[in-house]
Amino acid sequence: MNVVTIMNYPDSEQYNKMCCLFIKSILENNTECNIFVLYDGAVGISKNIVNFVERKYETLVKFIPLSRKDNAFINTHNINFKLYNLTKIKEPFIFIDADTVCLGKLDFLWERRNEKPFIGCLHQRIPKHLDGVKDMFLNSGVQIVGDTSWYDWDKISDVHYKIGGRYTVKGFDQAIIHEYCKYHNYDYTHPDITPAWNSCAGYTEVTKVDGKWSGKFIDPSGNEDLNYKVFINHYWDEFKPWIINCPIYNSFDYEE
Repeated sequence: MNVVTIMNYPDSEQYNKMCCLFIKSILENNTECNIFVLYDGAVGISKNIVNFVERKYETLVKFIPLSRKDNAFINTHNINFKLYNLTKIKEPFIFIDADTVCLGKLDFLWERRNEKPFIGCLHQRIPKHLDGVKDMFLNSGVQIVGDTSWYDWDKISDVHYKIGGRYTVKGFDQAIIHEYCKYHNYDYTHPDITPAWNSCAGYTEVTKVDGKWSGKFIDPSGNEDLNYKVFINHYWDEFKPWIINCPIYNSFDYEE
């Protein structure tokens, strides 16, 4: 199984700890997994993260320095680094943002990689983030890419220009992927891949039982029928683990 992530956060104790926790959570739950960490070669990556990997998981994690795309159709990290470099990968992979914690095995995702060339999760309907949004769209923090030829930089760029850069949803890479799929009448969703695989940490209740962490999404409306078990807990935007006082993050010491 190939898991790809990108380390593009500031070289600070909080972000370094978060990224190391991501690596630990993936490999403790998926012992046969290979992690490929992409980072901007012009910026570098924290020695603290590299040292953590060398102490714990050296043979299972590869750090790969890459460059940005000159003259990309939008000059932002999510386009000219993240999207550009993901489209260059030639082997099937699961992309997972580094501001996540894995709470179980990823075999469920990996086994579905051949059912569609590209599978993504719809963004959750949580307060503020989707207020007034009618057209549901991708949250690009988790992506299953089974056929890398589908994930084509030139074809995606072409759609950007054909629609005049007018996106109907929020975001950068996730917005253009959404528009790319819509333009080609491609349904990137999968009935088995629910937001439980890319769930907002701000609405996840985490507990530890017999030494293992688990998570449960608590619907903000209070409707218990809409609660569900979480497999990937995503600390996006204002829900970074130190902000929401996440016990998984608080109990982790990446220097030990």
